Amino acid sequence: MNSKTPSSTSEYDIESHLAILNLEGEYARTWDTANPEGWASLFTEDGIFEMLPVGRTRGEFFRGRSELAAFCRRINESYRGLHLIHVPSVCIEGDRANSWIHFEFRSLQGSTQGSVAGIYQVDYARTSDGWRIHHRIEQAVARSSSAFGPIPTTLASLVPQAD
Repeated sequence: MNSKTPSSTSEYDIESHLAILNLEGEYARTWDTANPEGWASLFTEDGIFEMLPVGRTRGEFFRGRSELAAFCRRINESYRGLHLIHVPSVCIEGDRANSWIHFEFRSLQGSTQGSVAGIYQVDYARTSDGWRIHHRIEQAVARSSSAFGPIPTTLASLVPQAD
């Protein structure tokens, strides 16, 4: 995660920044309206969504649009919810960008309500279709309880790296 920030707004790519903000809005809308193909299309063809382990819940990752759509479909069969995406901290460098986003997800499974608060660390790529998510890591730090986990300063991927 690059922590560089622009030194002035005249040097900053405002158009790309706004496109990434819109992409994040579409991320929440397509997931929350149970649109798996629309949600998966926000990622690059080889895009990754990764959830880091929390407590006894193991981490997992999904790569490629078909795996991403299947994941969205599977979760939306059990859980319905609403993403509350907070203002991202975005750094753009040419055709690559990254962000740090605090989020909340309020859900309903049957008659059980739940909520998760956490962090997304996101890498983006500019494609012929515009900005897309290349790798999104999710780290939950709090669930519907009084317990609250530590807030990390960076998230380390669990995705196996090619040699």
